Amino acid sequence: VLISDKLVYSLYGQKIKRCFSKVELILVPEGEACKTRSIKEFVENCLFDLRITRKDALCALGGGAILDLVGFGLQ
Repeated sequence: VLISDKLVYSLYGQKIKRCFSKVELILVPEGEACKTRSIKEFVENCLFDLRITRKDALCALGGGAILDLVGFGLQ
């Protein structure tokens, strides 16, 4: 699962997607705006809907806020 914001995804997303055989995409707001409980809940709901398990991988594409959301907020 590739988790990114719209700006970073527009710049690098297609290059990243070409590196993987199958990629699901979750887009969130840019910057600190993605670090809210409602965005965390949105991402968790998307992961649940995609039936993501611990055998799947999450890939954060972006800067510090995206890394905080994916690496810390979704533990």
